[in-house]
Amino acid sequence: MDLFDAALAPFTIALMVMAGFAVLELVGLMFGAGPGAALDSMLPDLELPDLDADIDLDLDAEIEMAVDSATAGLDAPLDGDLGGDPGTFLQFLSWLGVGKVPALIVLVTLLMSFGFVGILGQQAFQNFSGTYAPGWLASMAAFAAALPITSYISRGVARVFPKEESDAVSTNTFIGKVAVIFRGTAKSGEPAEAKLKDFVGTVHYLLVEPDLEGEEFVEGDEILLVSKDGAKFKGIRNTQAALSPAL
Repeated sequence: MDLFDAALAPFTIALMVMAGFAVLELVGLMFGAGPGAALDSMLPDLELPDLDADIDLDLDAEIEMAVDSATAGLDAPLDGDLGGDPGTFLQFLSWLGVGKVPALIVLVTLLMSFGFVGILGQQAFQNFSGTYAPGWLASMAAFAAALPITSYISRGVARVFPKEESDAVSTNTFIGKVAVIFRGTAKSGEPAEAKLKDFVGTVHYLLVEPDLEGEEFVEGDEILLVSKDGAKFKGIRNTQAALSPAL
């Protein structure tokens, strides 16, 4: 099997990009900042209801949604429901798992699903017909199949992955509370990861950067959150012992 054959190249490239992201994230963790944190900081803060609880989507409905999105909606985002209603687009992202797990996990899962489904599908098609399906057709079919697979895997990971926020607590209530940096160095424009315990004892994982230009926070620093900017929080160094969290 020639993985760089024109009929297989899109899937091989997707798997190579996936591997590249994994390597960058591992290297980034060694230096305190990876592409995952940067990707999360660029996305909108998805404070949406849990679609698992509010919308009973069975597998057939999910596959139909994926096929419609891949073949019609994604090419013309302003002409359908997806583009006409920004809330629908955010719900689509949430359905994929964005907001439930780090966006990098969703992206890597999508690339992995697309790559493996495409290669296996092309191999099955060749065994049946003696030739590969056209690359563009196989790519559309693999992408449509990868969407519900990504959603399913993301939901599974979300059940064991620490949540950024609970269903009952809005992140807007974190302003005025103290978080602790636990990974990375926070600089202006370069958030680090921090954790915060809410009033019911749930630990939340946040992206935090200094509110004051030129200041830096390192692991173990206590940060008083003073504002929120999308998915990121800004804070100042906590100097009040009475506010120190018990994490």
